[in-house]
Amino acid sequence: MRSVFVISIFTFISSFVCAQTTDYKIFRKQKQHPTCTVLDSTIVNDVLSELLAIDTTPFTSNLDYYYKDLGMAYYQVYLSREDSSLLRSSIAAYSKIKVPTDADYWNMMHIHCMLGECQKGEAYLKLYREATPLAFQTPKEEEILRIQHSCQIASQLHIDIQTFEQNGVQKAGAMAWHSPKSAYSAYKRRFDYIILNAPKIHAPDQAEARKKLFGLYPDTLELKAEYLRILIQDSTLSTNVLTMMRAIDASGVGQPKAPFSKAQFFEVASRFFLIDSISPKGKIQTHVCIGINGQQELANSAQFHLLAAFCYEAIFTDFDKEVSVIDEVFEIHRQELSEIILKDKKRNRISFYQQVLFQKMAKDVLFQKALLEYFESHRGDLPFEIQ
Repeated sequence: MRSVFVISIFTFISSFVCAQTTDYKIFRKQKQHPTCTVLDSTIVNDVLSELLAIDTTPFTSNLDYYYKDLGMAYYQVYLSREDSSLLRSSIAAYSKIKVPTDADYWNMMHIHCMLGECQKGEAYLKLYREATPLAFQTPKEEEILRIQHSCQIASQLHIDIQTFEQNGVQKAGAMAWHSPKSAYSAYKRRFDYIILNAPKIHAPDQAEARKKLFGLYPDTLELKAEYLRILIQDSTLSTNVLTMMRAIDASGVGQPKAPFSKAQFFEVASRFFLIDSISPKGKIQTHVCIGINGQQELANSAQFHLLAAFCYEAIFTDFDKEVSVIDEVFEIHRQELSEIILKDKKRNRISFYQQVLFQKMAKDVLFQKALLEYFESHRGDLPFEIQ
């Protein structure tokens, strides 16, 4: 989320010495010169180090400019290191400015949004709007909207890194989940489903892309930052997450809702009950899983992402009950199918029997009843209707 940042770039042409003036703005002009060159990581690190070495005690006027320089320097170093603590330091520097300008409010808004702190970002955006003539705001509306959307997505994501040893080499993998700090944590399961299944980076054919991403280890900060950047820029993930958030916020009022039939609802839900294998003796192995299921086989499966996410939530919420109707139904059909397979000489037809189990689940009246009851209890927080 590297947006246009309100900046005035300078490089320091010499080490700082004791100030000969009490006005930082004059001192600044004496010690800096504008540059149009690209600032590489070495230059921006040197600038930050030299700023931190300044003794600000002698300065009695225009010290706000020092904190502007320091805040910008922390931000520029962040762009090369991707260490979020540098953004925190940038915020701390900007917060010491006594008379902020519209540019300072914009920068603070942008940094808080980069950290996924959307409410604070909104507060500084309001201050920016109040301090900026409308004519100057209008050209930035599209950028503001993009920053806000990116912030909303980032605030819903949490990335875990798991390390392991392979052939004596320490490696790492990573997985994105719904943030435990999210205001939407009551709907964690549906968010988890979308975060895992919607992004392109998680698709089976993206193994090389994931390998490249995980290859950033042992720099875990860079790995997390790059993973987050990829997810935020994924339009399918962003659209689905924002759609879910808006539906929850609207509580069923005034939001357009996509129509799905009951048959589609039951079919999508049934595809979580997957046969993994059939043994030579006809014993079947099944599982119900967030990632490996039969959803991908549906025609235009992407249009069912939100419906599948809700089905996953409904099924596993039912599983959590002391007596789960859905689990009992599943077990009955599992046993029925096992008996049929035992009599089948071509019992290794996994794909065929997967479809049989899907159909049995989709047509089960108790399964349908449990799903519809759960839908009714959540009708107001969903972006779709079951007709």
